[in-house]
Amino acid sequence: MSEVWVNFFEVEFNVFVLKPLHVLLYLFIGLLCFPFTRFLGPKALRGEYHERLEQYSNDNSGIMNIIYRIIAPVVFSYCMLLGLFIVLNLIQVDWEFKIRWMPVLFYWIALIVNVSVKNAELYPLWTLLVQAFVSLCISIYFDWVVIDKFPDKGIESLDQSNIGWQFLTGTFLVISYIVLCGIVSAVNRYYSKVGKRAQSGVFDYAINAYDEMKLYEYVRKYDHLLPERYHSDVLLKVLFYTVLTLEDSNRPSWFRTIERLFFWTGRVKTTGIMQVKSDRILSDEDSILLGSELIERIWNQFIVDFARTNVDRINPVFMFSSSYYSYEYASLKQGVIAQASKLYGKYCGTASYNICEVLRSTAFFFENYHSYYPPRNVRVHSCLFQKSAELLPNRILCFIDGVLFVDPKTIPAYPYSIRASLPLEAGASSLLECVKFLDRYSFVVSIDYLTSLHYTITAKTEDVSFLSSIPDECSKWKFDYFSTAKA
Repeated sequence: MSEVWVNFFEVEFNVFVLKPLHVLLYLFIGLLCFPFTRFLGPKALRGEYHERLEQYSNDNSGIMNIIYRIIAPVVFSYCMLLGLFIVLNLIQVDWEFKIRWMPVLFYWIALIVNVSVKNAELYPLWTLLVQAFVSLCISIYFDWVVIDKFPDKGIESLDQSNIGWQFLTGTFLVISYIVLCGIVSAVNRYYSKVGKRAQSGVFDYAINAYDEMKLYEYVRKYDHLLPERYHSDVLLKVLFYTVLTLEDSNRPSWFRTIERLFFWTGRVKTTGIMQVKSDRILSDEDSILLGSELIERIWNQFIVDFARTNVDRINPVFMFSSSYYSYEYASLKQGVIAQASKLYGKYCGTASYNICEVLRSTAFFFENYHSYYPPRNVRVHSCLFQKSAELLPNRILCFIDGVLFVDPKTIPAYPYSIRASLPLEAGASSLLECVKFLDRYSFVVSIDYLTSLHYTITAKTEDVSFLSSIPDECSKWKFDYFSTAKA
């Protein structure tokens, strides 16, 4: 064996030079790569970071995710070693780093164990082993040709013209594509096996065993802490547990313990499993209480916007009164999925995370948690729409194209339609007076106070003679009527 190879093995693989403190330090750095990789992934990949295997496909985004996962632990571990080296030199502590690729080894061992326990049914382990092997090869190669040679060659050790770098780059890209194909193929096989769509056509998703187990654990621990509304509004609960799953994944229990220990420094802003901002240290239970209030406010804004987007004049998907609201489950679920990133962005501060797959699997869990079939319609006691409902009390209402309507099924087939209009400058009190007047002699069908520069009230009636005696408080309104047959 040549002297070069002997030197290479002595420098890179002589593990006997390591002391127990070296091993502990490298293990700590390897484990720290986990939160760094997850936290910086969406930023490095500009919102195309894949958090779940179901998101992978044979495209550039999938390739970039594989490349990122292979390179990230190498970059982060060497950056931490460099930072530690600088600090030790500044405080004049003599410490020699040997076998510098070992944190990467610990990172991949921990990841393989984690996946084997949590997701072995879905994740093809051979692809993980290939990624680990390539990542270690890059780490060892970089350590040998750059780090170890830097004291002698300086910046020349980074020369990109080196044929070894070119060969490594080409091989690396080929292997990344092979890994991606393996992941996509495994995911497709898995969902073909469990049935991405049941033969009955009722369900359109599936959930792996580990995710199901975690959700059962969350429900057992925290469901009793949620406000009453969560137990009737299925999709509100789905959104809450989706956020809970993501926050717990990003900040596992051991990381939250560290956050609580360093809260006094002022650098830690959020604590607890829901990662809620507070001026005090939050337990997981405290954060559940505060987090549920925040998610409920986000949900209120979302469903009000959703209610106003309805365009179906025969079967509205969202209806309400002063004391409750109801929605067609399948339609609102699709709306939630479409806006999933924005909903989570309202909670965590950035809409760059794609949480659709997590939300789908959480919805699937709760669709089957209490019953055999998902609900068709959901009814929730709430005063959320009370202000709008006060315009037409004791009526079932909805929005159609942003206009307040009564339930289309309750509109009588009267022969005349009345339309009253007034500029918005007249004020809401004038609107209420006119509604009261029309409602005494006719059936008010709709009130438009959101979509134009005029208040517009539409009503149905059998007789329009009452319009000859308009009260003074409604004298500024313009009234028109026409036969329904002509309309």
